[in-house]
Amino acid sequence: MDTGGVVPHVQVEAFYDTRYHGWARMLYQPGVEITLGPRFRIELHVARQNDRLPKQTSLDALGLVAKWYY
Repeated sequence: MDTGGVVPHVQVEAFYDTRYHGWARMLYQPGVEITLGPRFRIELHVARQNDRLPKQTSLDALGLVAKWYY
């Protein structure tokens, strides 16, 4: 494993809802994973979720994930 570094990433997900027969949601998550040592990493990201069905709404969030490898 690497002992230091920053890795950017982007995740995009589309959700289809069979109840409404359409694309109901889009989720966008750009972020970065930071290696703090040979066994520990953290991942920081922001999220934007756009819902279209059954009604138009949106959600913004911040995320933090701690990863420990053993």
